[in-house]
Amino acid sequence: MIRTRYEIMAMSAKELRIEIAKLKGYEWHCYMFGLSTQTYVLESKRSESFGVTDMPMPQKATRLDCPDYPYDIAAAWELVEEAYKKEFAISIEAMPVISRRWHIHLGNYNGQDDTLPLAICRAWLLMMENEK
Repeated sequence: MIRTRYEIMAMSAKELRIEIAKLKGYEWHCYMFGLSTQTYVLESKRSESFGVTDMPMPQKATRLDCPDYPYDIAAAWELVEEAYKKEFAISIEAMPVISRRWHIHLGNYNGQDDTLPLAICRAWLLMMENEK
């Protein structure tokens, strides 16, 4: 499903993390414990996997075994490195006098937010959505 810039800019940090992880190959897995207890985990693909990549976030999602892109600058920077390898021009701006927001450009895709990792996530997701 292709998202608009408005939808991506309105996503919460958790929604960004999940969407990026799914684009990076993570998928939801359901584990059964006993007869009625289900645990949903977002984790990397496995060869014997019965995971589903396009499933929305389950109501009982209990664990996200994927990098915390919106809060971990090292994980977010991996997204910048990926854009760099695709030969996208990259620029980062911070103008604290004008606004307290970070701006990052990955080619023609601009993400902005209060923290650099969140801005990176938004720009990367815009870039990926437009490459589909």
